[in-house]
Amino acid sequence: MIKYLQPVMLTLLIVLNIAGCDVSNGGKSKPISTVVHLSGPTMGTWYNVKIISPAAIDSGTLTLKIEALLSDINKLMSTYDPDSELSRFNRAPLNTPFLLSVDTVTVIKLALELSEKTAGAFDITIGPVVNLWGFGPNGRLESKPGKEALKAALATVGYQSLVWQSDNQLIKTKQVYLDLSAIAKGYAVDKVAALLEASGYPKYLVDIGGELKAGEPKAQGDDWTVAVEQPSLHKRSIQKAFSLRHMGVATSGDYRNFYEIDGQRYSHTIDPRTGSPVTHSLASVSVLHTSVAYADALATSLMVLGIDKGFALAQSMEIAAYFIYKSDKGFNVKATDVFLNYIQE
Repeated sequence: MIKYLQPVMLTLLIVLNIAGCDVSNGGKSKPISTVVHLSGPTMGTWYNVKIISPAAIDSGTLTLKIEALLSDINKLMSTYDPDSELSRFNRAPLNTPFLLSVDTVTVIKLALELSEKTAGAFDITIGPVVNLWGFGPNGRLESKPGKEALKAALATVGYQSLVWQSDNQLIKTKQVYLDLSAIAKGYAVDKVAALLEASGYPKYLVDIGGELKAGEPKAQGDDWTVAVEQPSLHKRSIQKAFSLRHMGVATSGDYRNFYEIDGQRYSHTIDPRTGSPVTHSLASVSVLHTSVAYADALATSLMVLGIDKGFALAQSMEIAAYFIYKSDKGFNVKATDVFLNYIQE
């Protein structure tokens, strides 16, 4: 049995409750705001954008802009597209400067920064190992990878082999294969949010595959409300709700994206330091940050580290993080001090 499902953030937004009427104009009602929901496929998942505006919204034009932006990011960072900028870099010869776009440079530099901060728990050179375990563009596994194959794949991993020749030229000193899937969706959320703000729509909620960013409150004192779901395969229900404004959130978990071989479950979260799927008790971790790209990558890092080391790192970095972990009696939760400010009781 092989399952490829993602843990998601549940958006607790009832659109009908956002619209309103103003009856102060001689008893005649008129709409206070326009509410628009835009959605479509992207990056192997779906984007969902909710916008509230006092003026009419040209949904058609805005959809075209959003989808063009997402298409551009996909053309840069997809490992599924052999002609993407990332795929071309992965095929490029060793010790040769490769000119990268501004967006790809931004994402790789952030990724390398987090590689240092997490002591290698986050590593975008993990691609060959991800592919070997059946979670990449090479397709699914029918049997567990052999020791020699795993050893060979792991030998190509190591973010230290990426060296900047200049601000936008990157060299690889060994034949690494970059995989930006643990940060690219978060970056795309940030870019869509920036597009909406530049277009004059500051009140929004952007969701790409469960990575979210909220803009200004829906109304005075009325923040966007989202929730972490309970780590269950059989039903989707809320674990904890919290409020967002001018903030992003990303979740990483092992309870939906996995496969089983001979009764053994293998998580899609792979430790770059060992080359194996994680087997610890942490079920999911959610991270709040103004940069969804940062939250996306850090959530993956903390998921790799596990409940003890992950929680300690998040506390030391003063990161808002919410952990759900397994115990003999079911699931327990643990939140960093910063995260507690966002929880709704």
